[in-house]
Amino acid sequence: MCLWLLLIIAPAQLCVGDLHGLNTLHHQPTKVAAMEGNWETEAGVPLLLFAWPDQQAQTNHWEIGIPNMASLILTHDVERRGARASARSPATSSRPSASCSGRSA
Repeated sequence: MCLWLLLIIAPAQLCVGDLHGLNTLHHQPTKVAAMEGNWETEAGVPLLLFAWPDQQAQTNHWEIGIPNMASLILTHDVERRGARASARSPATSSRPSASCSGRSA
């Protein structure tokens, strides 16, 4: 019984988590960029596994990351907005964001 439940809930959790991430990226792009350690908008942003942030210089030191993965995970595209660009202009997204009720925001 437990395995059947896991067979249903595990993929559903992936889908709901992805929708939540896309919704947060649409409504709070600066917060997501800061959490991911992205300072600049660029194509192919790496998924940072470890980085030492420097707020004064607005850069990261000793980065260890997987190339292009943050862009693909967050936007399903290879271009990702950085924290500086998000702070200057509102987010523009061609993808609709979905809530738990299934309605588009």
